[in-house]
Amino acid sequence: MKLSGQLDDRVQVRKVLQAQSIQEPRKGVFVYDMGQNMVGFPKIFIPNGKAGQVITLRYAEMLYPDLAEYASQKGMIMLENIRAALAQDIYVLKGGDEYIQPRFTFHGYRYLEITGVDQAPALPQVAGIVLSSISEISSSYETSDPMVNKLWTNITWSMRGNFLSIPTDTPARNERMGWSGDINVFSKTATYLAPVNNFLRRHLQGMRDVQRADGRFTDVAPMGGGFGGTLWGSAGIVIPWETYQQYGDKALLAEHYDAMKRYVAFLASKQTPEGILNEGPLGDWLSPEGNKNDNTAFWMSYQAYNYEIMAKVATILGYADDAANFTQKSSERKALFNQIYIDPVSHKSVKSGIKTATMGPPNAAAANGSSDKGQLVDTQASYAIPLALGIFDAANKPHAIAGLVETVKRSNTDDGGVARPAYSLMTGFIGTASISEALSANNQHAEAYRLLTQKTYPSWLYSVANGATSIWERLNSYIPKPITIDEMNDFIFKPLPNNKILNCKIVITSQNTYEKLYPKYFLYVYNNDKFLLSAKKIFKTTSTNYYIFNKEDMSDNSYIGKISSNFLSTEFNIYDNGKKPGKAKESEIRISFGTIVYVILNNIRKRIY
Repeated sequence: MKLSGQLDDRVQVRKVLQAQSIQEPRKGVFVYDMGQNMVGFPKIFIPNGKAGQVITLRYAEMLYPDLAEYASQKGMIMLENIRAALAQDIYVLKGGDEYIQPRFTFHGYRYLEITGVDQAPALPQVAGIVLSSISEISSSYETSDPMVNKLWTNITWSMRGNFLSIPTDTPARNERMGWSGDINVFSKTATYLAPVNNFLRRHLQGMRDVQRADGRFTDVAPMGGGFGGTLWGSAGIVIPWETYQQYGDKALLAEHYDAMKRYVAFLASKQTPEGILNEGPLGDWLSPEGNKNDNTAFWMSYQAYNYEIMAKVATILGYADDAANFTQKSSERKALFNQIYIDPVSHKSVKSGIKTATMGPPNAAAANGSSDKGQLVDTQASYAIPLALGIFDAANKPHAIAGLVETVKRSNTDDGGVARPAYSLMTGFIGTASISEALSANNQHAEAYRLLTQKTYPSWLYSVANGATSIWERLNSYIPKPITIDEMNDFIFKPLPNNKILNCKIVITSQNTYEKLYPKYFLYVYNNDKFLLSAKKIFKTTSTNYYIFNKEDMSDNSYIGKISSNFLSTEFNIYDNGKKPGKAKESEIRISFGTIVYVILNNIRKRIY
């Protein structure tokens, strides 16, 4: 074992926030708004406390929206988005005046709930201690648009919160790990925002520590494991290069070079006989139109880009033979990409026909059936990512630029079948980091600006328009209203030929995850373990709490899966053009808008889709 000193600054207190407001949504439940989504812990002054009194603290990023559907939860903290994270601290008072300040933990939160106190602490008595590995934000940005300025501020707060000893994916939910896909696309930005040279250098050491024997960088570091693939592992190539370009640290390149060589050799070992890289499963993760993409195109793009970086690093370190070899491999990869992924007639992006491993919905297509080779892709990411990485050749590049501009300017249909407005951001993790650069680097500044200032979902400013104070993982991580007739106006509903009442109770889950980003509106109905019907489209009437479904949209397909966890739900009745709703008798159906559907039968909860 080799011990070495800490390279970067330790996690320290960087700011202290004061509670901005307080409300009491239920008797004895006090909710404080810190005014900013932050990472750290509270410092609460309790005057004249009673010995043995138990104080409970809970943490959340959002409150339930003030809507009739959530009347029973009005003003309460919302915890669905943090999944199974036990974001709670329990403190037993010793008596007298004292401070509650948790140690050896941190929380991602804006709202602090305090229970167990006889009287709510005053606002000046509740502070938020902000922790980070980032000592300062050393850059600034200001425009004439307040919403763009707020987006910038949100970026800096997310960086401050997620650069906590390691670059995490989230500081709030039950994950908080160093997923490499996040830092792969954010490392360049990070080097402009703050002095992160040693922070990233130390993280690269963590990546090397868990690098597999075959050369594969794990998708999570320094813990290891994960399920990302090329776009996640390539962080081991991209991070040192971006860091070197900003800070000129050759020592960083030298100590990481052998690990980089082992990784590109590993990727080469995952090529198919046709030369296509098949190392996934993740592609442009969380893209609203991810199912249209061919993920191998993104993997091939990054493989060619990795070789290009390797050639530059080898030249800097004086390895001339390596540099020549990597240059040749990069050129070969680019040539093959242009041959496979661009249709020679239409010059649009197309699929390779290679079947890959998938990571269940969203962003996963079936890995069976007939070949899709040559099938049109024509998505924003399919042009933006290769353009940003310099993959298109001279013949295809003008067409790729035109294709990207066209996909930005037009309305695109997402994976849920919903037509999104022109200038919507249809990209995921990887494509979002590429699209602005791909546009501006090719003199499409007006389109990049229009894309930046769009405010409807999905867009850069959608979260800002909805009150975000940090960057959301998903483009619509929080929707402050339930699904309404306006949000379903692309569906056509027809009356049913009879008034049969369904003998069941229906429950809609209110979960702000896949369902809101990938709305498929599937309904599966069972009774006494017998499959009755499934409706792909359902509709809520405007004047009642009844829901109707269209038999033309029904199918006989159903799938029983593993037992899953319960989520907060809102009940409603369903009928098929009748005048009265059905009543719950022998079964309770639990449906979820999107990719997850639950059914409860005889007290056994099963995932059925």
